[in-house]
Amino acid sequence: MTRHLFDDANLPWRSLDTIEHLHYWILDIDRQNKIVDVVFKFAANQQIVLHRHKVPNKTFVIQGEHRLYEADGRLKEIRPVGSYTSSLPSDEPHREGAPMKTRSSFSAYAAMRTCSTRFWMMT
Repeated sequence: MTRHLFDDANLPWRSLDTIEHLHYWILDIDRQNKIVDVVFKFAANQQIVLHRHKVPNKTFVIQGEHRLYEADGRLKEIRPVGSYTSSLPSDEPHREGAPMKTRSSFSAYAAMRTCSTRFWMMT
């Protein structure tokens, strides 16, 4: 089977001044149901800011590995390409990131569906 890389060259990526090593692209906002579909790309060999997911979310890894880290920096979970997870809200803080890759400065792409109103201000 032929392997393909996710080509993000023409996507309108955005970033937040307060979160380093992460870019996002909003696919859809369902205001009535308060659901946001977004694609994230994580910088290679970096971790994003410590945070919590206070709403349910579903994640599909498009390319690379999506890594979750404990608050103290220990590796908690590795989600390989093609993995799909559904997570409940949690009070446990964590970081997310991706391992080093040589082809791109960004080594993981993950699509997420989340129930939130926070992203509305970014559109």
